[in-house]
Amino acid sequence: MIPQESNASSSTSDSSAEKPAASAAPAPAEDDVRSEEDHAEEGAMMERRAIEEATATADASYVPSLAVINAPTAQPLLDQVDGPALSTYQTALNIYSAKHVPVKLRDRLDIPIFVSVAGSIVEYSMETEYYDISFGITAQRDDGIVEVKENSRVDSHLAPICGKFLVASVPCQLVFTLDNTYSWFREKIVTYTIKVLPPAIDTIKAGRRRRAKAALKVVAQDRTSAEERLAHATTQKKCVVKGYSTHRKGIDGSQKFIRECRNGRNLAQG
Repeated sequence: MIPQESNASSSTSDSSAEKPAASAAPAPAEDDVRSEEDHAEEGAMMERRAIEEATATADASYVPSLAVINAPTAQPLLDQVDGPALSTYQTALNIYSAKHVPVKLRDRLDIPIFVSVAGSIVEYSMETEYYDISFGITAQRDDGIVEVKENSRVDSHLAPICGKFLVASVPCQLVFTLDNTYSWFREKIVTYTIKVLPPAIDTIKAGRRRRAKAALKVVAQDRTSAEERLAHATTQKKCVVKGYSTHRKGIDGSQKFIRECRNGRNLAQG
């Protein structure tokens, strides 16, 4: 008797041959991709709006420094209000970066960045190899020094230290400080990138108008104050002149009396 093929065996072989290959991970749905793009665009719009509002607030609250107010001419004030000359203005991104910079033990590294255009956006990233370091930022202006980021130890060896801020008042020199003075044994290796993005020309023009309005208010207040000081000084001068005149008359009368006494004595002796 001729043995027949097993249906089970045949069925198993066929199902193995026809088994589809493992499918790849499903591609993200178009709606998901669009949602991520919309979210990113919304975040960028919110950031731009926040920058515009911060710039507008800074321009509206602009107060010229005493050095500018007390300058012998109005040119320093006009220069601050006008900002950069639009004919030569460039909106190119300025990048300052360095890699694997050593900061010796008991030493510090100061990175000065000069910003001349109000409304510039400064973005920074800093990291170290193996060990932490102390990091801080200050802004030096005519009216003093402002602390942008407090100098403190940061775990920059674990993750980059990043940040972004607006420079509202210029001229301004930013100083990024990498401080290793607390370390007695270890040199630190630093990599940093600092980006300065000047504002758009439309922002410059709008800033001019806002600063001019704010400066006019300050100048008007300074004029009123000067007139009040002048009136007070004039009144004091009149009082001094009147007092001097009174004392002068008293002195003249005393001298006349002395002369008369001397003349009378001389006549009596004669």
